[in-house]
Amino acid sequence: MSKNNNSTNTAIIVSQNQVRRPLQCTFFAQLNANLGNVTGDGTVYTVICDNVVVDQSASYNNTNGVFTAPVAGNYLFGASINTQGLTPGMSVYCLKCMTTAREYRLVEMGAITPSSASQTLQIAGCIFARMNANDTAFFTIQVAGGSKVVSLQPNGISFIYGYLLD
Repeated sequence: MSKNNNSTNTAIIVSQNQVRRPLQCTFFAQLNANLGNVTGDGTVYTVICDNVVVDQSASYNNTNGVFTAPVAGNYLFGASINTQGLTPGMSVYCLKCMTTAREYRLVEMGAITPSSASQTLQIAGCIFARMNANDTAFFTIQVAGGSKVVSLQPNGISFIYGYLLD
């Protein structure tokens, strides 16, 4: 059974109590290459994941890292970011999701003490946001207390995602 809207399936019942929504707003993008020296000195860097794996509504811009809500609703956004080049003197680590309506702090930490072997930190978090049509969302990362030597690592370990819940 499916609900058809102008010859496009908006909902497909594939089996008992399972519904697929092929037009539901969903995106997942990951970092394709190392982004070197983006923060560390307090610079707030907008996370731009350039490798789009899924974008069912063409709502994520992989050149500027901004998602634009196609419809009003409740959205879930998340990120997992791997940083490298951290030094013991770095005193602030902050990962945020910025939307038109507000700022969400996914992670905020004080003094950073990385292992001397890898100098890396993997941080992840997600938020729930009520958005109107054409509202935007994007992620930022800020590391302070040192030099601009912190890089974001690629190959599936740094990624962002979002989807419309209802």
